[in-house]
Amino acid sequence: MSQPPPTGPSAGAPEDGAEQADAAPAAGRPLRAPASASSGKKNRRRRGRRGWVPNYHGAWGMLLLPPVVGVVVGGWSRVDAVVLPAWWCAYFSYWVLTQWLRTCTPRKRAPLRAPLTVYSATTAVLAVISLVLAPYLVRWGLLIVPLAAVAVHQSWRGKERSLLSGTVTTLAASLMAPIVYDLGTGGRGGLLGLGPQASALDGESLNGSLTGWPWMWLLTGFLAAYFVGAVPYVKTMVRRRGDPRMIAGSVGFHAAVTAAALACSATGLMSWGHALVWVLLLTRAVVLPLIQRRRMAGRQPLLQVKVVGRLEIVASLLVLLSLVLD
Repeated sequence: MSQPPPTGPSAGAPEDGAEQADAAPAAGRPLRAPASASSGKKNRRRRGRRGWVPNYHGAWGMLLLPPVVGVVVGGWSRVDAVVLPAWWCAYFSYWVLTQWLRTCTPRKRAPLRAPLTVYSATTAVLAVISLVLAPYLVRWGLLIVPLAAVAVHQSWRGKERSLLSGTVTTLAASLMAPIVYDLGTGGRGGLLGLGPQASALDGESLNGSLTGWPWMWLLTGFLAAYFVGAVPYVKTMVRRRGDPRMIAGSVGFHAAVTAAALACSATGLMSWGHALVWVLLLTRAVVLPLIQRRRMAGRQPLLQVKVVGRLEIVASLLVLLSLVLD
């Protein structure tokens, strides 16, 4: 999940520094102080990293957590050592492409050319090796390709931060859990885990009623629900804070998934710990956006983006633990 740049300390109110800057020319002082040597070095480092290191910090959880779930349930495969770097390079390539599409001038696009070429070429090579080692992976294209096409189309239209774009990218990332599980079980589950041996593979629910692929798909569903739900929730805290429709949609989605988690715990499929995590996620989806909205109305300092991000790190770890420790 992506996080936008930090906002100001209050909604619609100028900062003290801005007021002082406005007064500076009248007093005969320069509008802003010369940049220090340290700030110049930081700017050069940022320019050097441009295109190489994604600044959508929420994406790191999407890149790492689904493969962990797949490995814990299905086991480690030697092909994972190729598939996972291929997936990470594919995401990096997509991220650079979004920067390229929204950059208008050749001069600004120049620093993006090298990372886009390197990541795209590496992805292609690793993808070919992966298919040679595990040809059955090609069937996952039925799900991955359409999602990727929608994400690229949204970026081409300049809407890479839209709800649709966030949803399809998080769904694509979540699919790495069953893909890694498919590798761990040697592809014996058939097309998308619907084959005759699908239920006889590794992994089972708490009460043992779900085994193999049915259990893996349930875990994937809850993992995807967390990542998809985080998209509107983060928007209620940052870019669309105070928007009642966005808040209502986020709360409604979290309430529906929480009800499903409670039902799974009540029937013995999953632990009550997992249901508790969703109760906490629902609570944060209700309480924090309302706090943000109240602070906006009172022109008080807003909850900062870094605070929202740190809370999501904790939330994602709780979701992971509640899934793999069932």
